Amino acid sequence: PWSPSNLERAATKVTATLKRQEVISLSLPEGTNFLIIGPLFGAYHSLVRILSDLKKRGILDENLNMCLPNHYLVFQGNIVDGSPYILETLTLVLSLLAQNPKHVIYLRGQYENQGYWLNHGLKRELAQRTSLNKFKPLLLKVFALLPSRLDLRLGTDDSCISITSLPLKNKPNNLLKALLEPEHRTVSYAEHPGIALLQPTYNITHWSLFSAPTELYKKYYDFYYDAYVHLTLGTPIINSTLALHNHDVRNQQASFSRSALYNIVTAQKISSETIHINQDHCIALGSTMDLSRTNKSLGINLKAGLAAATNRINSHGGLHKRLFRIYVEDDQYLAPRARVNIKQFMKNTCPIIVAPAGSQTLEASLDLLKNNKIYVLFPNTGSLLFRDPSLTSIINLRASYNSEAEALIYYCHKKLLGKDFAFFHQDDTYGYAALNGARSMMKKLTIEKWTETCYQTNTIYVKEAAEAIKKANPDIIGLFSSAAATIELLKQLGVEFLSTKKLFAISPLGSNSFKHFLDSMGLKITFAQVVPNPKSSDIEIVKEYRQEIAKLGKLPDTYSLEGYIAASLTADILEKIDGPITIESLKKVIENIKDYTFKGLKLTYNPHNRQLANELWIETPNEEWIKQDIAELEKLTDARSTTECKS
Repeated sequence: PWSPSNLERAATKVTATLKRQEVISLSLPEGTNFLIIGPLFGAYHSLVRILSDLKKRGILDENLNMCLPNHYLVFQGNIVDGSPYILETLTLVLSLLAQNPKHVIYLRGQYENQGYWLNHGLKRELAQRTSLNKFKPLLLKVFALLPSRLDLRLGTDDSCISITSLPLKNKPNNLLKALLEPEHRTVSYAEHPGIALLQPTYNITHWSLFSAPTELYKKYYDFYYDAYVHLTLGTPIINSTLALHNHDVRNQQASFSRSALYNIVTAQKISSETIHINQDHCIALGSTMDLSRTNKSLGINLKAGLAAATNRINSHGGLHKRLFRIYVEDDQYLAPRARVNIKQFMKNTCPIIVAPAGSQTLEASLDLLKNNKIYVLFPNTGSLLFRDPSLTSIINLRASYNSEAEALIYYCHKKLLGKDFAFFHQDDTYGYAALNGARSMMKKLTIEKWTETCYQTNTIYVKEAAEAIKKANPDIIGLFSSAAATIELLKQLGVEFLSTKKLFAISPLGSNSFKHFLDSMGLKITFAQVVPNPKSSDIEIVKEYRQEIAKLGKLPDTYSLEGYIAASLTADILEKIDGPITIESLKKVIENIKDYTFKGLKLTYNPHNRQLANELWIETPNEEWIKQDIAELEKLTDARSTTECKS
């Protein structure tokens, strides 16, 4: 049974043996092993079962001694909250640390920080079961001595693997190859048997660990596993391996089982057929997008799609037996910052840029495109500026905003019987591309009057636009704008005014977060989309995408699907290059694409608009997705326009 004296004895011994180190750095030989237990949140019984399994494996004895000199036990923090067994769990962990000060490492998690534990469960348990005043100074001293990160190196190699209990505050250098970080389950819904591969953090392979099958996490987050991870250092360190050992607590008769062995950097399963990846010479490309400001929803999901695709590619052997990376930098939707990011890629990686997001941000590097200094693959923009046939260093996958607007207006006029239109657009190349398409289709349909309103890029000042739309009182409102500005416009227009209107929007607004906002206001909308339905399409690449994006804890989304397709198609094209990867070799492969089916997508290079795809989809408010061939639309509208002009 637990007693205060056991806790006092273990804590006192720990304070006498530990030295204050925020980061522990170990340089160890090949074959050194680390048994890593993720956040426990007071899961005492789970910890006992884990330690019992280590005893069966000969790693630990009955007296809590580590038996093997090349084995270490690591706790990732967040021990002291979340169950009625906080004191038992803490006492056992501190006893292990006191017994094995050189081979047990307890990292200080968020809940071990003073501001947390003095306001959560540990304080309550101490007050109820012993003396808070007695233990408070002792535990404050213990937790202050705990490190927050463990860096592992191999001999004289400076490359490292980090095991951390807190998020990284600063961007690490290129020597960090993989990161093992605890994940708070209340902010992630990824399938999680104890370890999960997440989006790269600073483009570093990022693993998440969790080990707390408490009542809370079983009931609300479907986590049912006693779990720990076995890390073995390899030569070089990028050949280190991970294996999950877990036990489903719903079956108490079952024993712990080990998952497949994975390479810690590529997530590739290790087997006799494993393709060795030359990770010293990876294929590294770049991308720039907004990850923190007005368009961050788009950027975050686009980045997730890129990560899901590169994770899958590397886990299947990489490209030309080399690691495949797409480094993503935040440009905050600012053109000068986007240009700086691209210039850095030119200097540090290569001049090939994949799926950059934003029309005005890419326009800042137009001179680099014109002078063939960079090659841009599949930008997340529908601007006609980048469909100039003379601009030979860019290739588009998606339909243009012009085509999206034309398809939407044709659909709204034909199916929704709209006559009085108003358009709300961003005052830059992004907004005007869609607006010009709308103007073109209105003329083809012989509609002579409509209302146009705009707002400045990177702002949400829409007062004048809202007043103009209210005054015009249209049947249908077209949105060629950013999510933040559009939300502000709809709020100012109000539900009562909008209840009698029909809304439509181009693809950059088609994110899950924007749809959730519309649902909260009870509004319906029609979207143009440049990818198939991410939730239900049976196209091969979409089914593959749904499996891979789920591993990152993400719900299917049009932006992440577009990123997934862009990265997957990029890899497919690079695989076809025989010899060095250069701008010229890339052009040669792409400009010979004709009637090519890539995992269910039909692609043909069109030299007139430098575009590979010729389809888009109309997403209706009842979630029906109508495929629209752009060429057929042009024929239909031309015929309709001619007929109406004659009549």
